[in-house]
Amino acid sequence: MAKQLAIEWDDNEIRVVAARPRGNRFVVTDVFTVDISGAKPEAIGKQLADALAERGLQKLPTLIAIGRGRAELRQLSLPAIPDEELPDVVRFQAVRQFAAAGERAAIDYLPIARSETGVEVAAAALAPEHIEEIRRVCEPSELQLQRIVLRPTAAAALFQLLKQPDSGETILIDTLADEVDLIVMRGKTPAFLRSVRVPTDEQARLRTIVNETRRSLMAVRRDGSNSSQRQIIVWGNPAYHAELRQQLTAQLGIEAQSVDPFSLVEMPAALPNGMPQYIGRFAPLLGLLEGDVLKGEGLIDFLNPRRPPEPKSNRDRYALYGGLAAAVVLLIGWLAWSQLSRLDAKYQQTLVASNDLNDAVAAAQISKANLARIDQFLDGDVFMLGELAYLSENLGPPEQMQVEQLTVAADPRGGATMSIKGVAREPAAVIAMESQLRDADHAVTGDGVKSDPRNETFKFQFNDTIRIPAASVREQRLAAPVVVDSAEPKAAQADAKEAPAKTEEPVKTEADTTPEGSGEEESTTTEAATPANDSDQADPAAGESKADESDTEETKADASDSDASESDESKSDEVSA
Repeated sequence: MAKQLAIEWDDNEIRVVAARPRGNRFVVTDVFTVDISGAKPEAIGKQLADALAERGLQKLPTLIAIGRGRAELRQLSLPAIPDEELPDVVRFQAVRQFAAAGERAAIDYLPIARSETGVEVAAAALAPEHIEEIRRVCEPSELQLQRIVLRPTAAAALFQLLKQPDSGETILIDTLADEVDLIVMRGKTPAFLRSVRVPTDEQARLRTIVNETRRSLMAVRRDGSNSSQRQIIVWGNPAYHAELRQQLTAQLGIEAQSVDPFSLVEMPAALPNGMPQYIGRFAPLLGLLEGDVLKGEGLIDFLNPRRPPEPKSNRDRYALYGGLAAAVVLLIGWLAWSQLSRLDAKYQQTLVASNDLNDAVAAAQISKANLARIDQFLDGDVFMLGELAYLSENLGPPEQMQVEQLTVAADPRGGATMSIKGVAREPAAVIAMESQLRDADHAVTGDGVKSDPRNETFKFQFNDTIRIPAASVREQRLAAPVVVDSAEPKAAQADAKEAPAKTEEPVKTEADTTPEGSGEEESTTTEAATPANDSDQADPAAGESKADESDTEETKADASDSDASESDESKSDEVSA
């Protein structure tokens, strides 16, 4: 009993092949045609339903083959891209290049050739109106539409059953009532697909087939193929196509032969309706059944177009991981429950110990804040004499430039700024001076060099700013070695705790400069207090409770002096040279 149908129709007849599966092949159970000459399109479905009902073939899975005239077929040349990206790229190119292909069109393709430089595909598009028309034809018979396949690719699928070499070229010719399908096979792969209309006159029909076959061979040769092994296969009865084979061999110089398509498939010795007259016209339907057995391989199927591969499902793996995770969670929960009392006791002990440390932590936070303020204060304690010496060493020679005004300003947030105004003979001298002054501890910026027409010798003015960052001051302070008198007897150190430590008198350095053209004098005073014993400078974070009273008084005095010094240094001192 039939389990599947393969159907095709044109303006003259409906061709039907009924088959049933057997393993990885199929067995033909019935073959017949239905004459629809002059029938209206809406009546085709009714005539097909009557013929199928007469043979008890309704409601079966159905494969439909359509001619080249209903679909738009083109050969596309694409760059070398992976196979999984081809469906999206082909559809994108087809929508752009095909005349009738829109966003709703069904588009499928068949790879033809692949090289290092690109991919050749035969792409076809079928408008949704044609798909709806096919569904209307199948509705009266309640057929289960499974595939809509381009007819030339179905005939090429039947060719796979022939025992042919994998090299060379074969031209497959399928003659119908008013058209002919030409398929050029390169090995086992379709390289060129074409369908042409032919006249009804027999001699004109033969000439057209020969000429169109020649054109197809020329089209294949244009892409670089020049195989010496060629053959022509005409689907059908050898006696019926004898004259066609003779003309093809004589005019093209290629041996032509006829192949009965039913000889390639399994079928009973006698069919219920006998064999049809034109057996070659059933080659696409038999190839369609063979391609369906191969899961659509080698077919252009508009109902099941090629799509990007779906990502592999990890559902089983995730389920396994979830089960393992649940087991681990249950095990951890049981262990946590069994040890809850012990952990609770330990928590209480830790909480008591933590509360005992709160006072120490608060004292440490205070010490940390004090250290931050001390660091900020010391970051503004720039050794100006050293900076002036650095400036003097890196200025250009007097014959090249002169400094007219020098402004030194300490930043309360740390660091200092020196502003230089002067004149130079050449701009290059200013650039060289800026390059000499600029290093990791000095950021030099300038307003550029301006011409001064009033000065004939030093014709260019410059105004540069030297920024000494607080981070640099802190790094230098932290990198300075700490001198500790390790030879001092321990007894003397013990006495130092009882008696006030002697401190050296503050050293004051005065630098007086007289600005040019003015009688006023400005002085910059730097005070440095050096403790008598480095060991008295204890780390505030250590939290020692015992401190020397004399050191406390000295620290308070230094702090007051430092506040005064900070307020004085915040003002800009101008030194004119």
